[in-house]
Amino acid sequence: MKILSFTGGSTQGGGLYGVGLGIVEDYKPNVIICESVSALFAIPLAMKIDVSDVFLSYTTKDIFGKYPPLNKPNNFISLRGLIRLLTFKKSLGKQDELLKLVQKHISESVFKEYKNGNYADVYIAATNYTKNEIELFKAKELDYQTFLKVVLA
Repeated sequence: MKILSFTGGSTQGGGLYGVGLGIVEDYKPNVIICESVSALFAIPLAMKIDVSDVFLSYTTKDIFGKYPPLNKPNNFISLRGLIRLLTFKKSLGKQDELLKLVQKHISESVFKEYKNGNYADVYIAATNYTKNEIELFKAKELDYQTFLKVVLA
């Protein structure tokens, strides 16, 4: 069994994806394990779908809309971000735009094709803060809506 594992780290997304494309071609893994930003490209990577434009050109606005949680140019947390932090929201900014981005590049039909096809198994690691543990989800065992929630966790 050949396993390929990716970490998170938002700004590393483009680099991880680019390296992953090369590795998948030569290494041909049976399993891809991912977390955070790498969960966004694991299924396209397993299916050899090119989504490099997403990872090489996204901006903070593409993810958080017109109210980013950090103010430019000093990267201080915004008032909106601080309020979300103090009210125990799961992220500093609303992720509505990120959800749209994921749905655009991993549509429900692409997800169904992945589940029904002979592609590498994708496992997504997500932190469950209420249980204080990391959970591992097999993408082929999830429905589309649950997959979206896990990827954006």
